[in-house]
Amino acid sequence: MKNSNDLPNLLNFDILPKVYYNKMDIIETVRIIVHQDNDKVLMLQKSHDSKNPLFWELPGGKVERLEPIEAVKKELLEETGIDLDISDISTFDKLEVFKYTYQYNNKKYSRSVRYFIYKIDKDKIINFERNWRDIVDASKIEDKHIGFMWMDKEIFLSESHSISKNSKMALKKFFQLI
Repeated sequence: MKNSNDLPNLLNFDILPKVYYNKMDIIETVRIIVHQDNDKVLMLQKSHDSKNPLFWELPGGKVERLEPIEAVKKELLEETGIDLDISDISTFDKLEVFKYTYQYNNKKYSRSVRYFIYKIDKDKIINFERNWRDIVDASKIEDKHIGFMWMDKEIFLSESHSISKNSKMALKKFFQLI
């Protein structure tokens, strides 16, 4: 695969939409494709009591009152314990912002998902794998994950795992690049 540094970095915050939560009809989220040298991608498995039980998804979450790039850093740290430098993240410009609507408690919401890419180094992989369970157990996030895997293209194409719709779309584009 091309080095993440070869992908254009389009972090122009002037063009990113601002979402204010007093409005609550648009929810801006971020997802990050964390990949190894061998092009395996980090996937997290949702818990039994989540909205999509046992589905696999890319790390990420709501932007809230942060810039999207800062939200990526925060969510990755919360969900995995992986602390990264913002300069190591690049936008996934091959994938447009994914938008969809859904209904919850008789109210319609619109969600946008912006994707980022991060190539993880071996030391961070070892630290993540060694400490992941402790990080998850100590986490205060509501929608915890119960497992992780490094998914390669072959596993993805086998469709043997239930993958969230937006993660599936992002992985399809990502694996086309490698």
